[in-house]
Amino acid sequence: MSAPQRHPIRDQLAQIIADNADQTCQQLTPAQWHHLVRAAKGHGLLPLLYHRLQRAGNLSLLPSHLQLILRTGYYHTASRNTLLYRDLHDLLSAWSYTSIPPPVLIKGVVLAQTGYPQIALRPMNDIDLLVPSEHVLAALRVMQSINYRLFLVSHHLVLGSTHPPRTHVDLHWSLFYRDTQGDPPPLAWFWQQVQPFTLSAASSHASTCHAQQLSTTAHVLYLIAHLGIQHEGRHARLLWFYDLHLLLSQQQHPIDWDALLDRAATWGWSAMLADILTLTHQTFATTLPLWVLPALHRAAYTEDGVRRHTAIRVGGVIDVLRALSWSQRLVLLPTLLLPSPVYIRSRYPTRWPWLWPLAYPYCWADLAYDMVRAGSAKRRRVEASAR
Repeated sequence: MSAPQRHPIRDQLAQIIADNADQTCQQLTPAQWHHLVRAAKGHGLLPLLYHRLQRAGNLSLLPSHLQLILRTGYYHTASRNTLLYRDLHDLLSAWSYTSIPPPVLIKGVVLAQTGYPQIALRPMNDIDLLVPSEHVLAALRVMQSINYRLFLVSHHLVLGSTHPPRTHVDLHWSLFYRDTQGDPPPLAWFWQQVQPFTLSAASSHASTCHAQQLSTTAHVLYLIAHLGIQHEGRHARLLWFYDLHLLLSQQQHPIDWDALLDRAATWGWSAMLADILTLTHQTFATTLPLWVLPALHRAAYTEDGVRRHTAIRVGGVIDVLRALSWSQRLVLLPTLLLPSPVYIRSRYPTRWPWLWPLAYPYCWADLAYDMVRAGSAKRRRVEASAR
């Protein structure tokens, strides 16, 4: 994984977010504040920066127009997340009338409630749900019964509500892309790490609803793999590292470090975990057990060379189709080949609306490129195993 380039503004932003930069705030010039606020927007940290500065009494140090940008970002996130949790409450309520096991909530929708002081501090673009592959179509029917439409079939299903403002739901039955090192790890261990989760009334402004979540240990491992495989560190936002920092720092549900390191060694992820945990520690002064990083580095030396985990999206689609029955594949195939125009317009915005149909050939070309990468990666693995 390539590390994010260190930059003074990025480092100052991280210090403020970590509540460790009161003196730094006093020394920043208006021009530096401008760059810092712009960086906060790019890293998804506008509401958290507003919260930190306001609580420390440092908001008045910023020019008034930058204060307005931060305040607007905070209240926009608060409004957006309130609507997302309302829609999640409605979804879980409809789910409760079926025989399908409650979905597992992952990423932002869990972290905003359990890790952050307020749900307004963690921006979210969508709701991520994980279900067993055998319940995919049943879950799809539940969502369609409350006016969600299927927009896209990829390594997960993308659905959108038909009422404005549109809420997107990513329906997963796998947690990982296939990558250039081979097939994704089996999900059996992660399903063993599932725990009850209660959507609080404070989050949804309604009665409590029940779902499931990953254990802290499993969620940490998932977030690290999400950073290291899917994003490869190239677009590593500070928000994702701060999510990880919060999980690593919480005391209520201790991390089983032995289990985490064992899984990393089994799947050849030790070097990746060492890199990302080191970056998190350097960025937010995250406290880690003293023995963890040396143990990961020792395990990394036993791995087969230096593994570069690069996501192959078409591999995820192949894994999706493998996990489903033929009847399920036939239901999803049309959307796999022709994603919803609503999704295409939102995924590939353009100043000239009449150009949006050209996004379809672009999608198909992108898929073909990924197929070539998948074939090349498989050929290299076969050649390496034959040596």
